[in-house]
Amino acid sequence: MKFFLKSLPFFLISLMFFSCEKEILEDSTVNITKEDTFQKSSSSCSISVDNEGAISIGSERVFSVTHDQGDNESISWSVFSGLGMQVIGSSNQSDFRVRFLNGFNQGVIRVVVGDCDLRITVNKNTGINNGGCNRLPTPAPIYSQFLTPVPSGYIEGNLGGNYLCTGTIANELSVPFDSCATYSWSITPAGSSAGIYPSGNSAIVVANHVGRYRVTLITRTDAGQRTEQFLIYAENCDGGGIGIGGF
Repeated sequence: MKFFLKSLPFFLISLMFFSCEKEILEDSTVNITKEDTFQKSSSSCSISVDNEGAISIGSERVFSVTHDQGDNESISWSVFSGLGMQVIGSSNQSDFRVRFLNGFNQGVIRVVVGDCDLRITVNKNTGINNGGCNRLPTPAPIYSQFLTPVPSGYIEGNLGGNYLCTGTIANELSVPFDSCATYSWSITPAGSSAGIYPSGNSAIVVANHVGRYRVTLITRTDAGQRTEQFLIYAENCDGGGIGIGGF
């Protein structure tokens, strides 16, 4: 009996520790199950469109969703990102009609049905990207948009060698937005020589010293990654440029 009484506190502490450990383990298991369910359910839902070709201003597209979430499950469509897309009619049916207006270039359509959360990229020139997220990143050369002043050697959109003035801050590089992708930008040499300030699929670059710089963009999706590179030639322009104090 004495042994039992002496052992009782140790037994109770062990029981409490086991209960807490079990509760933490159960919580982790629930989280893992939810993630796994989301991945599996996404593969059982898909978006189709009546025409996947290039989009003209004033035209319309009808997007349709198929799923296994049950006949009574609610459907919610929306324009997730992008300008110049007008919703025509209902946003809670299997079909979703969109009209493309002036100012449209690229955007993302989203539909949520139960556990399924699907997004599809719509581009004015290339049409509908219906490959899903389990695909390699779409090849996309880096596009440049440098504001004045710029040296005479600068050619907008030229991949071979773009020129900018040292100290200017409005120098943007970008690729078309892909809702399935993440973007990682870097510049070499960096440090006191140059800086890069990413914002998703675009980045602002600043060159503080005359010379050649290499910008590298790594675009990643669930299926893998692509690497793009862009050369920048910085010159000390007469009359200047703007200081970099804004950064």
